[in-house]
Amino acid sequence: MRFRDVPGLTALFVDWMEGVPGARALLPFLPDKVALREQAISARNRSETRGRIHHLLKSQAGEFNAGEPAMKNIERLLLPDSVVILASLPPVLAGGPLSILLKCFTTAKLAAELESAGIPAFPMCWLAHDPRCASNTASIGLLDQDAQLRRVLLQSSDGAAGGTGCQWPIPPEIERWVSALVSTVEADPKDAAIQELIRAYHPGTPFSKASARFISSLLNEWGIVLLDPAAPEFRATLMDSLHHSRFSHERAAFLFCRREEELRRAGYARPPADSNSGFPQERGGPDAPDRDVSPGPLTPLFIEAVLPVAAHVIGHHEIQDYALALPVFPEIGLLPPLLWPAASATLVDARSRRNMEKHGIVFADLLAGRRDLVRRLTREEEAKNVVSRLDALSESITSGLAGVKASAGSGVEVDLMLSDTRSRALYQLGKLRERFEAAIAVRREVISRQVDRISSTLLPEGGLQESAVSGLHFILRNSTDFLPRLYERLDIQSFEHQLIPVE
Repeated sequence: MRFRDVPGLTALFVDWMEGVPGARALLPFLPDKVALREQAISARNRSETRGRIHHLLKSQAGEFNAGEPAMKNIERLLLPDSVVILASLPPVLAGGPLSILLKCFTTAKLAAELESAGIPAFPMCWLAHDPRCASNTASIGLLDQDAQLRRVLLQSSDGAAGGTGCQWPIPPEIERWVSALVSTVEADPKDAAIQELIRAYHPGTPFSKASARFISSLLNEWGIVLLDPAAPEFRATLMDSLHHSRFSHERAAFLFCRREEELRRAGYARPPADSNSGFPQERGGPDAPDRDVSPGPLTPLFIEAVLPVAAHVIGHHEIQDYALALPVFPEIGLLPPLLWPAASATLVDARSRRNMEKHGIVFADLLAGRRDLVRRLTREEEAKNVVSRLDALSESITSGLAGVKASAGSGVEVDLMLSDTRSRALYQLGKLRERFEAAIAVRREVISRQVDRISSTLLPEGGLQESAVSGLHFILRNSTDFLPRLYERLDIQSFEHQLIPVE
């Protein structure tokens, strides 16, 4: 299904994917296999900082409890022709919405694509420390047994000591929160994913670190390497790398503002809530090594300045940042980045699939609205026509018997016979109408209930499933090989919203 036909996607992303001239002028490069290989070949020549970043990644790997596949990929960074597929990872509770899982899998599959082409590559996610991150609350969306969306909220204790933003410590309430999660989805408390969740979100652990640890354990098989760009070692490496470039924060700020005006004139104004997010601020002279590397439009550029990045995997909401940062890439001698949209998908469970096939429902029907769909499936117009025809038949019987009476003349026996005939006929027609209307009501109730369940499961609260429902929900509700099967079924070459059946 076209991205334009699904709800909640940003206009710039949709127009860019469909090649609308205004968007294409701002972001001229579209993803394809050829462009990916060309970008990888160009990027692998960037090797002067490999050793320093390798050392940083190894030290951070211990913090994130990286598994053996990730450690092997960190070692591969030392290969002179290896490249990275990059994606951002926001701080999220219990793995976050399904879209995070899809994004990570897109990153891993792109790396595998380059591997098959003979180019050593591995997936990497950088931790986005968003300053707007809630300081004491987090939640995930789960579908209960009735397919109703439930938000399970974790709130820290009042007055809890610790960091701000996404560094707030996991509170002791996490135990009750895990119990609520298990109860909502009727999961086994001994499930491996639940046990990993408990280990990662240990009370006192900074929220962002716990988030990274859980993702690391959940996706261990795919060897995704995690990078925290807020580390002083990263900033020092970055400043050394930028030392001989034309980059300056003043110049970047000028280009940033000019680009924002271009986006506004093109009809892609930045949402007000995002207008001040994450632009790096000066903290000293032009070469000060302690300049902040904060979330926002320049962080991916900074990472590409010190790493051989072949492609950036982005969600639809991130494209604005890349459009803003694009003019700054030449300032540090970099080609424009290759952007690759994270795969977008709705997972269709067996029950929803059976009911959709039974009634001939397609995903577009759900997007069009529940009321019209129920009306069509219950054939309300046909039912009204049947009732109208029964009413017309009743009137016809009454008028026909009246005509017989007029022709036969008056008489007690004739009147009684005609009256009895009329009563019997109208009674039977009335019973037939009652039974028909009752059957229609039952059918309407059954279909309405089934449509409600399908809609709640596939389009919870009218939005995309991948944005509302936790990826952990699907892991707990499906078999142990769910993640490998989803990885295999996900098509990263299809730049449309996918429907993926799961059992």
